[in-house]
Amino acid sequence: MRQVGGNALLQVWFLHNLQIIGEACLTLPPDLRAMAPDIPSLRTIGMRHRLVHGDSEIDPDMVWNATGRDAPALRPAMARLPAALDEPGLGDPRGETG
Repeated sequence: MRQVGGNALLQVWFLHNLQIIGEACLTLPPDLRAMAPDIPSLRTIGMRHRLVHGDSEIDPDMVWNATGRDAPALRPAMARLPAALDEPGLGDPRGETG
């Protein structure tokens, strides 16, 4: 995480937000995750697990590189998800009815 310099507060903020994104992916039902294959849910969940449970093994530069590779595509992929939920014939994966 050389890109965020020696700013420990910024590094902690960055890692914490990655954990939140991973937790959000973890709580999505698998069928909902399947509707958005361009969201790297499993990698995001795996990163969350490493951040939460493997503190002594975290390579900050690896985290930064992975985020730089995956994060730019995350926002547009998430923006397409509501439209996918409204496609005819898919039903409501949340189990809600009219």
